[in-house]
Amino acid sequence: MRDKQIIIFEGICGSGKTTTSKQLYEYLKENGIKAKLYGEWENSHPINLAMHSCFTEPEFNKLCEEYPLQTERLKLRAVYEYNYVFVQSYHSEEPDYFNGELYEKLQEKDFCFGVTPVVTSGEFTRVLKNKWKKFADDYAVDSDEAVIFDGSLFQHQIHDLQRLYKMGSDGIIQHINILIEQIAMFKPVIIYLTHSDLEANLRKIAEERGKSYFCSDDRIDYYKKRKQIEYEAMSKLNIKSYVIDNSDYDYDKVFKIIKTIIDI
Repeated sequence: MRDKQIIIFEGICGSGKTTTSKQLYEYLKENGIKAKLYGEWENSHPINLAMHSCFTEPEFNKLCEEYPLQTERLKLRAVYEYNYVFVQSYHSEEPDYFNGELYEKLQEKDFCFGVTPVVTSGEFTRVLKNKWKKFADDYAVDSDEAVIFDGSLFQHQIHDLQRLYKMGSDGIIQHINILIEQIAMFKPVIIYLTHSDLEANLRKIAEERGKSYFCSDDRIDYYKKRKQIEYEAMSKLNIKSYVIDNSDYDYDKVFKIIKTIIDI
């Protein structure tokens, strides 16, 4: 295994990417290999902008004027970069840091989960490209550990581009390739977990997680189409990708394959 390696786990919800990414992280630690795992909602995630509100500087200043009692709190969560002000509106350790009307206004301006786009599709790609480049620059200089991402190239990229910008597969693949270019020097790999019966798997995790909407007809149809885009992407992206069938939920078998892929 290389000193610096980026491993990205992908797959439809419930495919096992979170389980296997944690399994790999624990295995590396136990065997004296430095590693960092970034979960999907990790507060310190270097790339993810979900649950971050996006403002121009004049918009942010106006918001502070509207909520003078919250100005200090807003500025503590504000990051000025790429010609915008990003405010982390939700933090798992302080979920009620913002609330009420202010929280609703922050949600409206969420970079990824807003009701409407807060920037153009070109700006969306540019901002995320710069996030990935900054991560790559920092990683090249300051780190000697393997980095494991739980769903950073497909999971939200495809969802956000489809929902906010009605983007087709060609545009989505082009966007993802731009992100990959920023980390290409580290020869990253995608480990893609799949199930032969997607619908049965979604029904299973809907019951396990108490989220009945996971197995609605619309949701199942959406995931079937998204899976097609992900397979098309893997055939066209400039990155090595490995597809592992996890239909029988045999994680020991899956992990043996993962160990050969990354040459442990």
